[in-house]
Amino acid sequence: MFNIIIRYAEIGTKGKNRKDFELKLVRNIGLFLKSRNIKKYCFNRVQGRIILNTENKKINLTRIFGISSYSYAKETSQELSQIKNNVDLFLDDFTSETKFRVTSKRVDKSFPLSSLELNKEIGEYIINKKKAHVSLKKFNKEIFIELIDKKAYVFDKIIYGLGGLPTGVQGKIFCLIENNESFLSFLSSLLIMKRGSEIVPIGIKGTDINILTEYSPNLKLEIIKSFDDLPELAAKYNIKAIVLPYVMNTLKRIRSNLLQLNPLIGYSVQEIKQMKELYLQNDN
Repeated sequence: MFNIIIRYAEIGTKGKNRKDFELKLVRNIGLFLKSRNIKKYCFNRVQGRIILNTENKKINLTRIFGISSYSYAKETSQELSQIKNNVDLFLDDFTSETKFRVTSKRVDKSFPLSSLELNKEIGEYIINKKKAHVSLKKFNKEIFIELIDKKAYVFDKIIYGLGGLPTGVQGKIFCLIENNESFLSFLSSLLIMKRGSEIVPIGIKGTDINILTEYSPNLKLEIIKSFDDLPELAAKYNIKAIVLPYVMNTLKRIRSNLLQLNPLIGYSVQEIKQMKELYLQNDN
């Protein structure tokens, strides 16, 4: 089994509701894995982390809102000799020309060494084994160690996610998908999803929402012929607001009594271009 350390940021500020947010994130990750036909996996929520165990070596979690970063790691006990054995697994590319640093984090404060002491111990081990050089600023390799719940996790890469809140921790909201060729409809929807809202995309027959299902696999398009269909749909889903894909120079109201939100109105053309590149990035 492979171990994936999943980290979150904003969820950690939620106080008494934190458990609910964590469970929603776990559920969303599970739905994503099922949509990728990944069936064998399990979760463990420990000390501000979610540990995902799976038989699949390559999983892209960057499109799950609520995840700030994740890493593929090797798990072992907190025995120093075992940690060094796991570090060995990441040293194949190290040579006498390698400049590296060690970065450890004691999430589990019961570990007897401080982070700096552990960094020094592992750094000396790598120097003796590979004749490599430590450089805290100008390095081309980095070994990470996280001490969590009586376990040690060793890895050499951090993959950054989109952050935000898990989709579904807030109420439901309509999102108007107006034009398949424009990214604005999708971007306005994604920004609302990032704030935790569960969206119900609406549009005319033939509207493609494949971009959105990459971020929330169970989404279904509600087909409307005109905005006159909205009151019936709003009653069906108990929805009181709709997200619109308009920017400042296209801003307009639609014919509806729903609260109308325009999340793109404050963004410049350059900012929208940057967000488009971010959300349409290729899989890892």
